[in-house]
Amino acid sequence: MEKYSFFDSTVEDERAYSADEFAEYFRQVLSTGILNGGNNLQVICSGTNMILQIKEGYAWMEGYLYKIESEPLNIQVDTADPTLDRIDRVVVRLDKRLEHRYIKAFVLKGVPGQNPSVKSLTRDENIFEISLAQIRVIAGKSFIEQSQISDERLNKSVCGLASSLISADTTDIFNQFQSWYNTKTANYDSDWKNWWINNPIEFKKAWDTWFSEQRTNGFVLAIEKGRLNGIPTLDQNGNVPLSQLGNAQKPEDYARYESDYGFFGADYTGCTIENDIASLDEVKIYSELKSTKTTEITCQSQEANSQSGVGQKFDSEFTKNITHIKWIEFKIDQVTGSPESLSFSVYDKTAMKRLPGIIIPDVEKRFIRADLNLDIDRGHEIEIRLNLSNFGSSVNATSAIKLATCGFGGVRNSSLVKTTNAWTTETESSWDDLVFRMGVVEASKSGEVQKNIDPKLVSKWGNLKYEVKDLESNNAVITKILSNTDVVIKSETAKLGTNMINLSDIDPKSHKELKIKYEISRSTLEDKTPRIIDSSITWKGLSVDNDIYKLIAKVTLEQTTARIDFENLDLEKYKYIRIIVSAQSADKTFDRDLYIKYSQILSNYKYVNYFINSSSSSFAFANSAGSDKFLIKGAIPKDTMSYCVIDIANIKSPYESNLEVLTNWKCVCKKNATIINGGGSCTVSEISKISMAPSQGYFETGSSFIILGVL
Repeated sequence: MEKYSFFDSTVEDERAYSADEFAEYFRQVLSTGILNGGNNLQVICSGTNMILQIKEGYAWMEGYLYKIESEPLNIQVDTADPTLDRIDRVVVRLDKRLEHRYIKAFVLKGVPGQNPSVKSLTRDENIFEISLAQIRVIAGKSFIEQSQISDERLNKSVCGLASSLISADTTDIFNQFQSWYNTKTANYDSDWKNWWINNPIEFKKAWDTWFSEQRTNGFVLAIEKGRLNGIPTLDQNGNVPLSQLGNAQKPEDYARYESDYGFFGADYTGCTIENDIASLDEVKIYSELKSTKTTEITCQSQEANSQSGVGQKFDSEFTKNITHIKWIEFKIDQVTGSPESLSFSVYDKTAMKRLPGIIIPDVEKRFIRADLNLDIDRGHEIEIRLNLSNFGSSVNATSAIKLATCGFGGVRNSSLVKTTNAWTTETESSWDDLVFRMGVVEASKSGEVQKNIDPKLVSKWGNLKYEVKDLESNNAVITKILSNTDVVIKSETAKLGTNMINLSDIDPKSHKELKIKYEISRSTLEDKTPRIIDSSITWKGLSVDNDIYKLIAKVTLEQTTARIDFENLDLEKYKYIRIIVSAQSADKTFDRDLYIKYSQILSNYKYVNYFINSSSSSFAFANSAGSDKFLIKGAIPKDTMSYCVIDIANIKSPYESNLEVLTNWKCVCKKNATIINGGGSCTVSEISKISMAPSQGYFETGSSFIILGVL
């Protein structure tokens, strides 16, 4: 039977068509699916509730059009099961039944279970569904995070992209091309073979002529290498030996060329330094620690559905500049019964929404801390609420804790709140506060970071280098180089990206130390904060006789080790020795001391110590370590790889004249000590063995030990 469409009607001949006939037309040219990928009909969430959003976009379904326009579509997910997970599905459903005739988005609710499965799609003559995403609804959780959403839009079996169903048969075109290609290939092969057969003699003559010229003009014979003013040889590391460089400049080493990196030890106001990145917004700690009385939270079992709670409210004046709560601590005076955990929840009373919280297990009498790491809206009224959990107990079981409180108003713009009906209602005591400490990030419009650079002996300043990110028209970074009396020597407005300030024109005799100041600002608190990273300053220092260190020995541990011995050391040609220790304690419990022992009696050695980044450490000799060894306190930390530098110098009495230079052989490290032979009876060359060990236990795997020498 012939069938055709679509034509206009006339009075005599009325042409009527159904919606499905119109859709059939498009079913022949376009497949079902979403139009384009990207954000088209993407399922997202806010992370604070059970509401999903489907972004704007189009879908083509069996010839019918579906569209979300102007703004995302909100869609509600049912409350989670208290004990079992389930998997829901966000679908777009075409329903052609007369009582419906629509295309709409729905949530297919799954069945909770130990191993939940997703519901299948309905696809029959009247209903056709495509799936946009699967949602893992976690048991007992009152909000959905993006990590619980699995995108299915590009899965062709359940959704996929709409595409054309029209294609062309290119068989004849391909066969024609293949025939042309085979003919041309055969012709080229024949031409090449004919050229090669007829031209080998001429080709060989040309090669021999070129090669003969290279032997005299380009190549170098082995006997010519290593001669003065000739071609140098290379050592086993691919470097030119210094003996062949003559009067050429020798490479600088870290004994003479030094740098200071990062913001460690810097002073700052109105700013935060995290992971060596400086930015606006300052970390502050608020506290109310005066304990005058206690309040009590009681908790019945979950089955009784009756929980009381207590909390601390902070009003809009208190939070007007706070953008982030890092942590909060409350003091627990007494615990009765057996509460399994303490729940910290955060409620934004201004926006009337619950923010992510945290559960602390093992409640006991102490300061209990919750690392919330939570962004909040500035100027919103916030409550930190505490509730007990006692799951699995009998209905009548009761547990309680007593939290320390303080009276007489406590911290201004904050107050204690209580509930007896799971926060449906609450009472407020404006004359009381819970005893608390809280770390927050407060927004600031301006701030500064200053670091003092004091290398003692400088022969030439190098440069200051740093990178600025998020620099826009409404914010700024001004960098100043100051003298030790705060006189501005240089001042520059930073640009986005890498910045470098030349310091070589600063007289090191007049300015033996410098101060680096970054002034950061923005127009409003809503503007982005500039970020400063990779700040470093360099200078050329002084070393004894401008000598260069040579590597004598190096060991990196592949397993935990109790003692390291460097034996049969050939130190006859070295005037000075530097030992670099980068180590960690294997027991991870206590910081350990470092013992260093030489092959000689150490009573003839004196020492000078200086410490960088560690004001509480000390260097001991004889009394605490024994007369045959040195001891460096706390040089082997429990929680990180730290390193120390030990310099040994053979200087005849009196050694004081060279002491100032020796104590400046330093690099940025946790501990540094200079050991000096003051008696004259022991020399560096007499040391044939150096041993190192922790005061207790073992060195951790990865610890390294390096011995360098100055010729």
